[in-house]
Amino acid sequence: GSLLSAEEIAGLADELDRIVAGEHPGAGLIVETDGGTPRTVFNPQIYSDVYDRLIRHPKLLGAVEDLLGEQAYAFQLGINCKAAFNGDVWFWHIADIRCIAAPRSLSEQSGHSQAD
Repeated sequence: GSLLSAEEIAGLADELDRIVAGEHPGAGLIVETDGGTPRTVFNPQIYSDVYDRLIRHPKLLGAVEDLLGEQAYAFQLGINCKAAFNGDVWFWHIADIRCIAAPRSLSEQSGHSQAD
């Protein structure tokens, strides 16, 4: 089964539409070189209650913690809006993967990444 209900998924999609439409001043939105097509939304949990609830969702956290075998939290969140075969080249950085995959306990949070 799905970890999220159809209603929860629809709520996330609706909120993403509001973010992309500019309804959240100061949102971390990156656009394509055309200046208007959304590419990535960064850390929506900071300015959106909907995405803040997502990163704290008990079913999602439970599944992640089961996989990792220890307590987990969301260090960062990015939503890639880029359509396949359109827009600029998309580069994946190994440093980003390490940040996402490296489990750290809540007691280790200092406001800075380990790379700082």
